[in-house]
Amino acid sequence: IYAFIALAALLGNILVLWIVYKNHALRSIPNYFVISLACSDIAMVTLATPWSIAVLASGKWPFDFISCQFQGFIVIWAAIASLHNLTIMAINRFLRIVKPAHYRKFFSPNKTRFYVLFAYMYSTISPLPYLIGGNVYVFQPGKFFCYQTATVQYTIPLMGIFICIPTFIIVGCYTRVFLVLRAHAKNMNTHRSVSVHSSLRITVEDIKVTRTLFATVATFLLCWSPVVIIEFVDVALGASLLPRRLYVSFTFCGLCSSAVNPIIYGAMNKKFRREYKKVF
Repeated sequence: IYAFIALAALLGNILVLWIVYKNHALRSIPNYFVISLACSDIAMVTLATPWSIAVLASGKWPFDFISCQFQGFIVIWAAIASLHNLTIMAINRFLRIVKPAHYRKFFSPNKTRFYVLFAYMYSTISPLPYLIGGNVYVFQPGKFFCYQTATVQYTIPLMGIFICIPTFIIVGCYTRVFLVLRAHAKNMNTHRSVSVHSSLRITVEDIKVTRTLFATVATFLLCWSPVVIIEFVDVALGASLLPRRLYVSFTFCGLCSSAVNPIIYGAMNKKFRREYKKVF
């Protein structure tokens, strides 16, 4: 099952990249984030997941120390990079819906590409304090991959700076977006003859894009919330003492987040759905 999910994630995200490459109409600023998320998901399933598949097949860690360090680094880097891309995406939607007058100032194709690149570069910092502190990633049989040992000294700062703060930003941005869209819907229902300026301020396309991107964010947070909770519990207990099935779910949840995005795009975006049909 794990290998099947990984294969689905790989093929689905490659398909997303191929569709955007072939269709110039899909190369919008919001879809830059779609492309970026597809890249981070591909990195996860190609650079980190194969090691775990080999573990499941052999029942042990069959590789050397360097391979373990590589996998541990990639797992953290790719997950944090995805979250930071989602954070920039949330800020993008906040400015487009809540502060449209400032949108063009902060988001252009070139600026968006820079933000995405910065998110990946900044994410490389997240695993470094643990390694610089003289620690190493260790193979954890319950999770069947190499990961850092849960400690107050490193896990709490990592979770706080690289996970909790971005999550708060995402929740705050989408809360404001939801309130503005709800007020906009009420205004449209009660005042059908709105001004041209008002109608251009929030378009139907903006709302559709926002819904799709929000679904992507919500699914990511839903998949990774059990991971964060289990990490905090391990820190509180001082060791990995939870039932093995919980640690297995830990790994499956993270992988599922890489596989589900192409499904969301096809279900909620007519352009992607039309391109999917052309392929199949």
